[in-house]
Amino acid sequence: MIREAKAAGLKITAGVNFYNLFQTDEALKGFDSNFKVSPPLRTQADVDALVDGLKDGTIDIVNADHNPENIEHKDVEFDFAAYGMIGFEVAFAALNTHVAPKIGLDKLIAILTEKPRKLFAREVPQLEEGAKANLTLFNPTEKFTFEKANIRSKSKNTPYIGAEFTGKVIGTVRG
Repeated sequence: MIREAKAAGLKITAGVNFYNLFQTDEALKGFDSNFKVSPPLRTQADVDALVDGLKDGTIDIVNADHNPENIEHKDVEFDFAAYGMIGFEVAFAALNTHVAPKIGLDKLIAILTEKPRKLFAREVPQLEEGAKANLTLFNPTEKFTFEKANIRSKSKNTPYIGAEFTGKVIGTVRG
């Protein structure tokens, strides 16, 4: 429907949470409350359709859906757990590992950086002499295991502790 609306000239946008681009509802079999998210995890066919939407521009942006929760809200029976997981610390690595091979790293970076700024009429920073720095430094080929020590958030609600990823953010430079 979004693809059709855009083809008809309607000015609409669409976004997707990072984990919905690779994680399927198969993860729910273990009743890990860290996988209880909204929108919920879906089938592999749904994941494939979302990735296709990124490829053809139907989906405009990807977000981290950083949704921290106290342990008291996640370390309970699945039915009673709060929705959400943290995303800032792991989104790029997960997307680089699972999505970039399907759409290309350059396209992924544009979706994460330029497209949101353009959609919200925000200036896209330029890398030029005299401009204020606004950089994220990363190694797209570095393999690493995501650990609790990588999490800067007070909340630790993520199912990805112990997961192997490729593409590590090293730091940011602003100013």
